[in-house]
Amino acid sequence: MEFFNGVGGDPLKPSLFELVAQEQLRDLLQPALKYVLAVFAQRYPRHLIRIVNRHEEFYAFIMLFVERHYLRKHNASFSENFYGLKRRRKPWTTTERAIAAVGGIPAGEKLRSREIWRSLFLLIAVPYLRAKGQDYYESLGGGIDSDIMEDGGSERHIRELTDESIAGVLRRNFKTLYPWFNTGFEVWLLAHNVAYLFDRTPFYRPWLAWIGVDLRRLNMDDFLAHQAKQNTISSTKSGFLAVVRRLLLRSPQLLLDSLRLLLPTAIFFIKFLEWWYSPGSPARSLSISPLGPAIPPPQILPPHPAGITIDSTKYGYCPHCKEPIHNATALPSGYVFCYRCAHDHVEQHGNCPITLLPAKAWQLRKVLFGKQIQAEQVPGWSACYLDYKFLKKIISSLAANRPASEAAALALGVRPADILKPISQNSTPAIRVPVSAQPDTSNLVELIAQDEPEEPPILSALQQDNDRGSDFQAHKAAFFFKLERELEKINTFYLQKEAELKLRLETLLSKRRAAAMRGFPDTSEETTVNHVEWSAVEEGFRLLERDLGKLQQFIEMNATGFRKILKKWDKRSRSTTKELYLARQVEVQPVFNRQASDLISELSDIVASCLLDITDLSASLKVEGPAAHDVVSFIEKNMYAGPFHDFEHDLRKAVENSDEASIKDLVHHSDLLGIQNGGRINVTRVLWRVIVDAPPELADLVLASITVPFDFDFVDDINGRSCIHEAAAAGALRLVNMCLEKSSQPEKLDVYGRSAMHYAAMHGYAHVCKRLLEASIPPHVLDVDNCNPLVYATLRGSPECVQVLLCDQCISPSFTAPNDNLIPLALASERGHLEIVSLLLKRGARCMPNSNGEYPIHLAARDGHAEVVKLLLGHGGCDTPDKYHEWTPLFHAARQGRASCLRILLEAGVRMDLTDEVGHQAVHYAAWYGHRESVEILIEAAAKVPHATEIVSLGPKSPLDNAEMQVDSEFDQIPSLSLPPPIMPHRVYGHNYLDRNYLVEVTVNNNLFQGAGVTLHPRLTSSIIAPNLSLPSSKPLKMVITAGPGVNAAPYSILLPQREDCDVFVFQSPSLTGLSLEFSIYPNFGTKTIGRAIAHPSVFQGCDGVSDVTLPILDTRLHSIGEVTVSINVITPFQGVTLEVGGAVETYWKSMAIPRSTPSNSQTSLPWQQSPSSLDSTYTSPSIHPNAASPLHTLTLSSLIGNHVHITVQVTRDLHSVIFGDYLLPEASFDLGVSDVNLEQFQALASRLERDNKSLIKAVSAQEWSGMLSHSMVTLADVMQVLPTQLGLTLELALPARRRDHGSIRCQVDLNEAVDSVLRTIRQTSSALGGAFARRRIALTSFSPQVCVALNWKQPNYPVFFSSQCGQIDQGQRASTRYRADDISPGFRYWSSSVAAGVDFAKRNNLLGVFFDPKLLVPSLIRGIRDAGLVVGFCDSPLAIAELLEGKNVDAYIHDGIVVYMDHSTSDQF
Repeated sequence: MEFFNGVGGDPLKPSLFELVAQEQLRDLLQPALKYVLAVFAQRYPRHLIRIVNRHEEFYAFIMLFVERHYLRKHNASFSENFYGLKRRRKPWTTTERAIAAVGGIPAGEKLRSREIWRSLFLLIAVPYLRAKGQDYYESLGGGIDSDIMEDGGSERHIRELTDESIAGVLRRNFKTLYPWFNTGFEVWLLAHNVAYLFDRTPFYRPWLAWIGVDLRRLNMDDFLAHQAKQNTISSTKSGFLAVVRRLLLRSPQLLLDSLRLLLPTAIFFIKFLEWWYSPGSPARSLSISPLGPAIPPPQILPPHPAGITIDSTKYGYCPHCKEPIHNATALPSGYVFCYRCAHDHVEQHGNCPITLLPAKAWQLRKVLFGKQIQAEQVPGWSACYLDYKFLKKIISSLAANRPASEAAALALGVRPADILKPISQNSTPAIRVPVSAQPDTSNLVELIAQDEPEEPPILSALQQDNDRGSDFQAHKAAFFFKLERELEKINTFYLQKEAELKLRLETLLSKRRAAAMRGFPDTSEETTVNHVEWSAVEEGFRLLERDLGKLQQFIEMNATGFRKILKKWDKRSRSTTKELYLARQVEVQPVFNRQASDLISELSDIVASCLLDITDLSASLKVEGPAAHDVVSFIEKNMYAGPFHDFEHDLRKAVENSDEASIKDLVHHSDLLGIQNGGRINVTRVLWRVIVDAPPELADLVLASITVPFDFDFVDDINGRSCIHEAAAAGALRLVNMCLEKSSQPEKLDVYGRSAMHYAAMHGYAHVCKRLLEASIPPHVLDVDNCNPLVYATLRGSPECVQVLLCDQCISPSFTAPNDNLIPLALASERGHLEIVSLLLKRGARCMPNSNGEYPIHLAARDGHAEVVKLLLGHGGCDTPDKYHEWTPLFHAARQGRASCLRILLEAGVRMDLTDEVGHQAVHYAAWYGHRESVEILIEAAAKVPHATEIVSLGPKSPLDNAEMQVDSEFDQIPSLSLPPPIMPHRVYGHNYLDRNYLVEVTVNNNLFQGAGVTLHPRLTSSIIAPNLSLPSSKPLKMVITAGPGVNAAPYSILLPQREDCDVFVFQSPSLTGLSLEFSIYPNFGTKTIGRAIAHPSVFQGCDGVSDVTLPILDTRLHSIGEVTVSINVITPFQGVTLEVGGAVETYWKSMAIPRSTPSNSQTSLPWQQSPSSLDSTYTSPSIHPNAASPLHTLTLSSLIGNHVHITVQVTRDLHSVIFGDYLLPEASFDLGVSDVNLEQFQALASRLERDNKSLIKAVSAQEWSGMLSHSMVTLADVMQVLPTQLGLTLELALPARRRDHGSIRCQVDLNEAVDSVLRTIRQTSSALGGAFARRRIALTSFSPQVCVALNWKQPNYPVFFSSQCGQIDQGQRASTRYRADDISPGFRYWSSSVAAGVDFAKRNNLLGVFFDPKLLVPSLIRGIRDAGLVVGFCDSPLAIAELLEGKNVDAYIHDGIVVYMDHSTSDQF
């Protein structure tokens, strides 16, 4: 830096670089100090959070003292002094020679008070004001992207910037002028810096001239003066007290002087730490392991001498049954068994059979990913997936201490047994494998010796595990050799598919552009079916969309496989290679890096845009490149139908009207169109389509009118189909014969790998299939979906086609390999095609399981095809459990409520005593899902069998949906970290409630009660093959629900088509005026918005209770592409309510406990799983967390004990709570209910019938009170005043729904107002009476789900129960209010349909418990509900059932108007 001033200039003048450096140091002080304060504020928020929030003022205050000290003592600021600079008063004239002659520091250079305060103003005040100005500018939205402001800008910003007052105008002017002022200021400083650099000014900052100082370097005189001052101080008194006194007086100055070293050192240390811990720091690679110190895995426990012996040489075999492991399950000891072996042993003995380590059934962990990757493979792509099973064999070989040669064989994909047992040349493999794919085992030993695998370079460079034995090194090299080959295989396949998809997209876009050049289809038509070219383009885009989803699924499944197999290797080998290998080898590959995801997302967005509007050419310009801009612009400017469109339209009209003259003229005119560039292909395409669709005589006329011989070898350049494809798809045998005679390639495949045979079978034309077989068209070709013509004929349900294909011995029924989901017999059984099933069985088809282990009879029983089940009874699988849940066909029929299938299976003598993997019998699932008829059938059948076991669950597992049960719980996760509830239960008082916020519950239904909640345009959802054919594929769309800026809630997603019966989303908002919801449709793997529906605040403001709202879904052109129907339930807060424990109102409590009578080895299950779409009190209530975290068999205790009087409460028209148990008022000529009259009218009627409060007499027992109140018509307040305090109250609230029959003029009260009136009566009456009346035990219940939601969210003190008849709602003449179907809104009827739905509803809303129909009494059902953390009760129990319930450990039951709450805390089980 001194170089610039060392040539003929002033040596004491600092260079510009020194001045810039000292300013940068000053700028670093504030963020460094803020960082330190922020770190300590997290630990001591009470003391430091205010300082952090006002950091600018705090920093200015501190620097005021620091800078003042340095200016007074050193004539320089802190940063200037650090760089050896000083400030001097600028003399009027420079007398360098005089100063040099006199020596020392001139007295006139020292700063006076005026210069010090001016300097402080510019060092402290000006930066502070600039920082505040910048903050205010950003608070007004300055410098923020408009897109961000649109999504996240607050209402305050909008009001401030649209305010028309003087303050608003000033704010807008400030926002406009501030950037210009700031830019001008910076330019001014830059100009001064340049002038100072070229000696045009002595001041490097313009305000230094106003202060009257300039900056100089410290010279020798300054250092001598400072040394002399220090010597003067040290020469003073040297006594101890004097030194202490001097240190105390000078301590502030010493502290400030030490900052010259402390602050820069702290800044350097903070920056060093920031660099050291940054992800990209090169210092991290200097460590021995990039993963840090490795945590050693727990060592596997040695076998106990008293335990069973294990054979370490037999890996893959269960140590208990000595058979190959079926449904692998691990214990906490680390040993793996068959699930049934492990479960039965733990149930009986409570320990591991090998180590004798104590174990419980809930600690069992199933190993499922190997099955999952096999079950979810895309058909036809199985060979390209990660060979998870073979990699596990290498790991198992290592664990079993097998020799190195075996590891090398496994690395080459060869089973060790094949080395000694070569495949015989005459043997036939079970699965048809190409000869090139079969390993040549004749020279296998030499092959292994030549290609001995080596360790990957990235692992060998770490030099880990070098001290381990040769067998381990061989297995390690073999494992990673195999893993790299798998990675190469997957990556190569992905790159191939990526190139194919990109090429297909570019081809489709070019074909679409070419079609647009020839004309657009009519905008008035919904589809392009009458436009041959556009129809082919649309079909291509839809198939491309499906294939993009398949590729994304392929990537995700393999990425999960790599993570899991590497984790398994680290566990078994006690290594730490997973993260390094993933980061250095896996995630850098094109298939797994972010670019692949972004590419698929981009392609999905383009395809979605094209499907949304096939004629919108601008959506794909990003892919097509700049060359297509001019073409698209020309097409859009000259948008018209075009001659080809007119030709096709006129020709179809002529054929429709049988106008032979017009047909001839148009066909002759086609010769002129064919002369154009590319016209011949389009003309031939149109003519052949018309020929196929026209009657035979008109088709012959078209062919005869063509002057140029028709090209029967024509191939469509869009989909690759030839004339014979179209003729076969239309079933035109005459045209097929013509193509066979005149076409040179009748067996040609289209771009989807399909021949004419595929299309004939796909559309069910048996005569065409027969003719093609006679012409030697290959019938066994698999298309891109891995389907052959027999599969399509089966899906179509055409027994004639199947008969043709089978009778000619072209396709064997057992052609499909095992574990394939496209087995013709399984497909026919699943869809109920009885004739096809019978035909396949007659031709020798064997019943084979699919990848889930389900036989055809499983599928038929699940879908309710009784005749098919009867036909399959003698063909295997009747009592065979599937792989995942060990469900037999009886379980599937019971789960779905297939009563006819159950009867057939039971008549055939299937076993009823079989249990599934969680110990439940089939009757449990029939009862859980509300299938009453199925329950009665199973119970009746069990009674007829003398030796039948009691229909009882062997475990308390709550049944979940199949999707929920498929949890990937590998033995790597053992031991389980979940803890059981404490021995001394923790009581939780009350529950969550609304304080000031509004609760908005949005329900999207997809059930029989309300139909589909989301309906989209057929172009986005219809089948891409044929209208009645469907193949397994990923869901292409998703709906994302987001709330407005005033609601703090995460977005929710639903895959479309909707999978769940009911999806519920909960939002809380401080006000309904600012609440809005957006329902956006996106591609499942993309970010392009396809459509959006918006629920404005008016929707919620006008919603008084529950209402069904249908919102149109609009695309970017504001065209309707569908609609979404939601049920909205708005719950308003109940004013004045508080959570009181020991206050004026009795607050209930609940706790979780473990019954002592439950054996330590009792069967339990996975934890209760909540739907991810619900964000409500279930996730925040402390009472739920213990149960959610622990899958133990638990019991919910509560403060509800003893007898309660059960009364029904209704609300009059003027919102008064009254006691009345009937649906209609008595002795009235009209059908009127309580809500149709006011209180005065209700009391007058009660007085006339002598059922008013005068009828309330003193009773003693609860039964007497119940009998008296059941016939009374009095107010709730009157009952609470006279009812003895020792009797509790269970109030059933019955409110009429807002939806009634057409033409009804009845009054419906508002839900929130009615519930508020009941709660207000309870609280006011209890508070007014005081004493024991205020401490009365009160519980609330209702058969209406929306009423339960309101009761629970409006108050925290009283427990709420949900009552349900579980699908049996009496529509007859019963008078009780609970049995009216109209009292339940259609949007909420799903929750009353079954036990499963009711339990789910109670869990979502954090209710205390449920009351269900006692006719569904299954003991395992009670334990299942308890495991969900709920109190179990039964309603309307007859005397016989009531006595039985007391012995079944039920928590509560209702009998003759009395609710009996059991006290389990004092029973023998605790």
